[in-house]
Amino acid sequence: MIIINANIVYMMFSSIVALTSGETLRLTIADRELNGTLVGLCNAETARFGPTEDFYSITGVVVNAAPINGCEPLQPPPYPRNDSLVWIALLARDSGASGCYFDRKILNAQKAGFGAALIYNYENTINAMQASSLGSKVLIPAAMVTRSCGTLLQEKFVYSPERDSRFNVAFREYFSFDFNVYVISFVAIICTSFILFALLWVSLLSAPASFCSLCSG
Repeated sequence: MIIINANIVYMMFSSIVALTSGETLRLTIADRELNGTLVGLCNAETARFGPTEDFYSITGVVVNAAPINGCEPLQPPPYPRNDSLVWIALLARDSGASGCYFDRKILNAQKAGFGAALIYNYENTINAMQASSLGSKVLIPAAMVTRSCGTLLQEKFVYSPERDSRFNVAFREYFSFDFNVYVISFVAIICTSFILFALLWVSLLSAPASFCSLCSG
């Protein structure tokens, strides 16, 4: 007799469903002078260290870090804030050997008084940011964006005395939708259901007669 464990069935279905969700971070840019109208979007990926979950409660103003690569102590934000917005340091990822590790950049932003950090890549991809020896000291959230997103922020949305806090950046959890993945997952669920039904039917046919009499009432 074949015994079907409910926990195994649950794990199988959970694994299949997990394949359909591609979670990433979505950076949104809103214009306060247009009543919070959305004027820009970028994808991002949080660092693999620090309080990354804090991003979902942050709204802030992006500032060009100085120096931009963040490998030396940074200049502080333009002025102390007395509202709910935070200063977000915009840093550049280095393409050569003269740069430094991600955690050093972010730690320098933290020490300068920034509430979060964005690092834009030197190419239009997003890479996982791992820590070196300083990761445990990082207490602010950080994320990476593409080069084009970094350029967009620098050209239009970073702080300036004229713009001040006009453009606000916030972060949202974003689930990507890949139609092909969903179709494959749906077919996998149907096939798995058919196999489980067949196993159940075989187990009933091979059950003792006394068991089957109970099934028939």
